[in-house]
Amino acid sequence: MAEGLHLYCDMRARYAEGEELVRSASERFRPVGEDVPVQQWALYHLMLVCRARLMILGVLDSDNEHYRLLEEVGAAVAFFRTQPDRRSLAFALHIMGITYNLVYDHAKAEGCFQEAMALYTELGDDFAVAEALAWMGCTVLVHQCKPLFLRALELQRPIGDDNGLAWSLTHLARISFWERDYPQASRYLEEAISTQRGRGDLKGLNWSMNMGAQHAIRQGDFERAYTLTLESWELARLLNFPPLKQAAYGLRGLINIVLERDLEEGKRLCREALTMPVQRHQVIGDPYLDALTGLSLAAYHENDRPALHGYFRQALAAWEGVYDDEEMLRYTLVAVIAFVLLMIEERLEDALSLSAAITQQPERSDNPLVAALANVPLVQRLEAQLRQDIPPARYHHIWQHSAAMDVAAFMRECVLEIEPAHEPEAPALDSLTDREQQVLRLVADGLSNREIAERLVLATGTVKWYLSEIYSKLGVTSRTQALVRARQLHYLE
Repeated sequence: MAEGLHLYCDMRARYAEGEELVRSASERFRPVGEDVPVQQWALYHLMLVCRARLMILGVLDSDNEHYRLLEEVGAAVAFFRTQPDRRSLAFALHIMGITYNLVYDHAKAEGCFQEAMALYTELGDDFAVAEALAWMGCTVLVHQCKPLFLRALELQRPIGDDNGLAWSLTHLARISFWERDYPQASRYLEEAISTQRGRGDLKGLNWSMNMGAQHAIRQGDFERAYTLTLESWELARLLNFPPLKQAAYGLRGLINIVLERDLEEGKRLCREALTMPVQRHQVIGDPYLDALTGLSLAAYHENDRPALHGYFRQALAAWEGVYDDEEMLRYTLVAVIAFVLLMIEERLEDALSLSAAITQQPERSDNPLVAALANVPLVQRLEAQLRQDIPPARYHHIWQHSAAMDVAAFMRECVLEIEPAHEPEAPALDSLTDREQQVLRLVADGLSNREIAERLVLATGTVKWYLSEIYSKLGVTSRTQALVRARQLHYLE
């Protein structure tokens, strides 16, 4: 019954209602007194583990809750180790792995998944083995996880696990896109969408469509992206689950601005995506950078230099705070913002150098950067302006000598050195959360990321994420810049 409740809540993003039901049930079985039957303890721990899974997927809203869940699920694991019930132990270890993944302790997460899979295999439960494989695939980097999802797929097809099948297919689409095998990525995604439609999985369908739209954007196929975002946006509104809404609003806002169909509506959607209260572990896709890119293009249309500078600094900080596997996808959007910023500042030769370097990168025939830049209508007009305003001989010289340029370094150094016409409006102190202010003060005290993590009882990865959020809000890209900006705004007094 618990598994059926979980599947329903997951398909409809009804996590809060599911968590409330399971919490009520756990309260009913809460052991009181000394002579409590073992069976009651077992039911109580099992209910807490089921509740933890629903909370992880939908209703966690603070770091303290992450660590409280680790304690609750850890207590369940310890209890079931003393019992003959191997299935419940495997399930508790499985959820423990997901919880460790949440706090960026990937080594412990992988250990839990491995032990859970060994128990599931011993029990002959292919359904659970496949699910654990897929979750472990979410723990490791993109170039390491493909074999795990393929193994999960081999188990899911013959047993008819359509829920797990669609999830693995969507992840394999993401991996194939990262490998630049775009036809295979499309095949995986189409099968995932068909499977999710067939079983009425609205959340999964929304997620796959968002991923398809993101891939289409980075390949420069904005019309396909627009079609996919129309349905995903309607689904997100129907489900009313903040992570889905944030992803859909960011994508639809970006597409409206890129295609120049409705600038004001696009700006409204992008701003809503930036302000939605979504926990980092729940973010779907890259709505923050999608929204910043849309607002940057809108700022160019409106000749708003200070705003464009601010958006670029935030985008650069967000890009530099991610894992290497995600870098190329974010790189595409940051490059678009850098290009229009150089154009608005009339740095025509620098803009040409950036465009030439991107176009002439190795394997440019299938580089998503090239297609994305080439098909943005505004960029097309600006590149035509470059061909018109720069003399042919000079244009050819810049093009030839930009092929080996380090694009990432160029965006960090050359573009950032441009000063806006006037300082953008200072962010309010309360725009930094209490925890972000705490981290910022510890940075000012000279503590390293590891020392901050130890002081606040956080994972080092969590501290890095907080720094990325601080950089974005302050419009900077480094610790030194953050401290200078914070002192200018009197944040550290």
